[in-house]
Formats: sequence, C-alpha cells, structure tokens
Amino acid sequence: EYVADGDLSYRLSEKNNTIEFSYLNHEFNVMTRNIHDLKVESYEHALKKKEQEIYWLQHQIRPHFIMNNLNMIRNLASMHKYQEVQELTLYLSNYLRNAMRKNFSVVSWAEEIAFTKDYARLLEFGYPNQIRIEISETEEIQDSLVPPLILSTFLENAVKYAFQEQKILTVWIKGEKITLGDEVFLQITI
Repeated sequence: EYVADGDLSYRLSEKNNTIEFSYLNHEFNVMTRNIHDLKVESYEHALKKKEQEIYWLQHQIRPHFIMNNLNMIRNLASMHKYQEVQELTLYLSNYLRNAMRKNFSVVSWAEEIAFTKDYARLLEFGYPNQIRIEISETEEIQDSLVPPLILSTFLENAVKYAFQEQKILTVWIKGEKITLGDEVFLQITI
C-alpha cells in the first residue's frame, strides 16, 4: 500500500520465519530501491535536458544583437521607411521564434535553411550591400535532419571573423547527400 501510494522508501522486514518470505521481502526491497534510483535518474536526465535548452537559448538570443535590430527598426521608422520596418520586423520575429523553439534536438534542412536566410537578412540590414549568401542544395536533402541553428552559427562566425569593411563577404553554403559504402550522409560545406 505504501509503495502503491508512491513511497519508495518503504522497506519490508527481511527477517522472517521462512527463507522464502525473507528472500521475497529482500527482492521487493531491491525492486523498490531500483525503481527509486530510476526515477531519480530520469528526473536528473530531464533536468539536464532543460539546462541544455536554456544554454542554447541563452547563446542564440544575444541581447546586443536584438537591441541593434530594434534600434534599426526605430531608425527606419523615423525615416518613414515603413516597408523596411515591416521586413526587418518579420525577419527578427522569425529569428526569435526559431531561436526559442522547444524542440532543440533536430530540425529539417528546409527549416534550417529558412531560418538561416532570415538570419542573413537581419545581418544584411546591419551591413547593407556587404554580405551575400549563396546556397546550393538538392531537393533530396530537404527532409534531412540537422542540429538546429548550426548554419547560423557558421554564418555568424564568418561575419565576425572574415568580414572586412569596404569589401563584400560572400558565404557559400552547400548541402548534399553522399554515400560512403552502405551509409548515406548529409554533407554540409561552408
């Protein structure tokens, strides 16, 4: 009754008149201890997963980046460039929606490319006519699964480390399926 109500710390006495009941009680105690350990392990795993999600979220949503984009929206609005305000707002909301998505394990290549294009457009507002993104992909990889935000991380690093004033930075992203022996892989080249 105690165990049925969730009390996994309850133990039966292992000292009985018969060997069979002593053995049965011992095995029952081992079972409840194992169940307790598995529940703790499950909770710890879930907590670790949530911590990873928070970590990824914190590293994808950078306040400085968001503030810069909000300031650009304000500046464009003050210059009555409402079409650009709408575009930048759309790209920023798409960026935030994707960065805060709940499933952090994998996304389709098509979803990742769409997010990367929105992210690139945000960057283009900050560096007008100085960043160009070229994407080469085959139709067969659209449903392939990739880690989320992987391409935008490479794009961000390209801008951070390869961008030079007065020059156009071109970033090429290529996705294709390759076969090695019996295995099929998604090869990403940046």
